[in-house]
Amino acid sequence: MENIIKYTEALAHISTVFVLFISVWSLTRNSFNSMFTQLLANHNNIYKKVSAKQFHKFYEEFKKEFKHRDLIQADDIRDFYNRFTEDKENEINSAYLQAYFKFIYHEITIVKKSKCIKKKKKKFYVCLIQSQMSNEELFCYLINQIRHNSGKTEYKEFLKEMGFFNDLYDSKYRNDINKIKMVLLEPLIEKNLLN
Repeated sequence: MENIIKYTEALAHISTVFVLFISVWSLTRNSFNSMFTQLLANHNNIYKKVSAKQFHKFYEEFKKEFKHRDLIQADDIRDFYNRFTEDKENEINSAYLQAYFKFIYHEITIVKKSKCIKKKKKKFYVCLIQSQMSNEELFCYLINQIRHNSGKTEYKEFLKEMGFFNDLYDSKYRNDINKIKMVLLEPLIEKNLLN
């Protein structure tokens, strides 16, 4: 009888720990959801300061610059990016553009590093971030990644795994994607799409 009481007490302790674990996990998950909701709201606030016409202008300038090129090197992309963001005629507020791209980087990094969500849910959250962006924004962000994150292979692999840039390949940007696929793009878009 004494063994049954000890066994029951031990089972009760284990059950209590399990309930606490589930409660903490739920709290952590709820905290993440709340934080992510705030991140998306801030994403939109920062976007409003950049404006869609600036992304359009960026893409049009990129097309014009590299119109007659079959392959574009990373240094060419970096030079173009630097010239464009520093040129006052482009009416682009480089500080807001950089803030917007940094914010997207940190949004994705928070999802990537979160321990309370599984891989399938991470893809869901990354898709929510990506869905906030037009294809022109995605293209500009891709160029930004080539410009700033050439050595961050873990981040690029995560973007690839999440299919972050795959929509670009099925859009009007396909030819431009093909021109830069050899640069730093292969870690960002599934290789089998780049034939």
